[in-house]
Amino acid sequence: MKFFPSGGIDPSGGRPSGKISKVTENAGIQLAEARQRDQEKIARTLEEIENLQEKTLKIEILVDLLGEEEKFVILKYYLAALPWYVITSDYQKTFGSPISRISLKRKKKKALKAMAETRDRAQEIILI
Repeated sequence: MKFFPSGGIDPSGGRPSGKISKVTENAGIQLAEARQRDQEKIARTLEEIENLQEKTLKIEILVDLLGEEEKFVILKYYLAALPWYVITSDYQKTFGSPISRISLKRKKKKALKAMAETRDRAQEIILI
């Protein structure tokens, strides 16, 4: 018989007791399950990243097809997330002429409509 530091006696003659091996086995199972969940989560995250990259590429292409002024407004408003008064000021500096907030909003609306139409035409071409 072997004495344990806790004062207990190991009846198996040195092998881990049934209780200890069961705890060890359960810990191993829990670890394997946690690894599996982590791997599944990583796979889902990688898939989400791939989908977002694909969507980003499509948006970049659509923005690149816009006119210079529409592209300017879309990038400043959505990408840079600037307030309208800053976009108005930047527009004047970039294009050399003043513009109202309402006119900028019209350009944004026109750009979004053009992007949607281009996307729709592209989808029709792909389906044909």
